[in-house]
Amino acid sequence: MDKALISLFFLATIPGNLPAQAGTTYVGANEADTLFSQITQEDMDIIRTKKILIAGRSYSLNMLEGITRPANRDAMYALDYRRSIINRHYDAHGDMPTDIFSQYNVNHYLVPLSD
Repeated sequence: MDKALISLFFLATIPGNLPAQAGTTYVGANEADTLFSQITQEDMDIIRTKKILIAGRSYSLNMLEGITRPANRDAMYALDYRRSIINRHYDAHGDMPTDIFSQYNVNHYLVPLSD
């Protein structure tokens, strides 16, 4: 579970305009295992300023667990997030809100399997 969190941390701190080419930052299982203990309060403060959208079904639920589990051990890792469950089969207007980042910087959008 910590691997998902460290991947999210690294992805959140990588500038969005980096081209996908040699020299860009790679985050894999080894980085998650070996670098997690090096995350500082300053790193967490930076991550809390990022706008992060986690969208999906079961994988996205695993990502949320990867976010909440370390915070249960150490409050430094806590991130406030909002979960939006949208099921378009029951709600024809169940689209992602345009102001999804107005209250929380980390949003979980549980999407339907198909439309």
